[in-house]
Amino acid sequence: MDESISLWCQQGSSDKVYHAQLTEVPGQGWTVTCQYGARGGTMNRADKEPNPVPYAKAKKSYDKIVKEKLAKGYQITSGAAPAAAPAPVGTAAPVVRKTKPVVASATMRPQLLNEVEADEVEAYLTDPNWLAQEKFDGERVFLMRDMGGNLGSISARSGKERLLSEAVASALEAADLVLLVDGEQVGEVFHLFDVLESGVSNHRSRSVEERLAILAELHAQLPAAIFPPTYTARTEAEKRALLAELDGRNAEGIVFKRADATYSAGRPNSGGDWVKCKFWSAATVEVEAVNAKRSVAMRVYDTHGNPHSIGNVTVKPAQAIPQVGDLIEVAYLYFDRSLVQPELIGPRTDLTRKSAMLKQLKRKPSGLHAVAVQPEALAA
Repeated sequence: MDESISLWCQQGSSDKVYHAQLTEVPGQGWTVTCQYGARGGTMNRADKEPNPVPYAKAKKSYDKIVKEKLAKGYQITSGAAPAAAPAPVGTAAPVVRKTKPVVASATMRPQLLNEVEADEVEAYLTDPNWLAQEKFDGERVFLMRDMGGNLGSISARSGKERLLSEAVASALEAADLVLLVDGEQVGEVFHLFDVLESGVSNHRSRSVEERLAILAELHAQLPAAIFPPTYTARTEAEKRALLAELDGRNAEGIVFKRADATYSAGRPNSGGDWVKCKFWSAATVEVEAVNAKRSVAMRVYDTHGNPHSIGNVTVKPAQAIPQVGDLIEVAYLYFDRSLVQPELIGPRTDLTRKSAMLKQLKRKPSGLHAVAVQPEALAA
């Protein structure tokens, strides 16, 4: 018989949840899947038995996890914080909807973007054939609901299934939409910026403008608090205003898309119909060590697989301390034997060690305001 549990722990400034599932895979065995993270934030995967194993082994792993978490002060919540320790108003523990597993397929490949430098942006601002949108700082996801009413979300990068909160699942069910959309998940908010399918129609061969019109119709049926519409700037004046606004509030960056472009999966060797400009440098790095105080040491790898230490980064009080071997995203000014002024953005559970490469690091400041990069708001 399948089992699942939700746990919650609040100690000092730490406020986190942990979910575990013991699930039978018919004819193959049992799996133990786990998710953890700050309450109200994006859940990270920590599967203990991702591949089917005999029941006795899976049950032992599952029971061990629960015992360890209870010993560390976690409480069983059934999706809500215990009455003895009420949660702050507006931060209810997320209720996770158990959905039918979603498997990434060849039709669920994202259209990837090449990066352009700040001095290239002017051409996209003045060209009427290009649109502009905000580049969000979260995890690229595909969100779907099929003809059978099955819901799911997968990481566009890794193809791994992501959890859906009860609020998201209920909103999609209430709208009774059949769709496959592309967007960025930031906490429990989905910034949907493209639609690949709706109903029985495949929209990949339609232009960006046509897909945006279809997406607007879908947005009209979804709660804006969970699915806020993504603003699109079309005229030169609108694009310049958007650029100034994003730069002024230290957003991650801006994206430009050709108005007549179809949805083409993969990344072109150069250029492309979608491009991005980041306002600050960011890198995926691996945690080398956890320091005595709230900071971790970082490392990256060269093309021969040799590790290179690149300094320490502080873990803010509201952030969970990552463990050795975890991948994290870090904003920084530039690289000079170590990262200069690094800021921890958060975990990267959608990537592998292959992304933590030395060659990604920039040795000079970049972005629109290179000497005044302020990523603190993104890492708060």
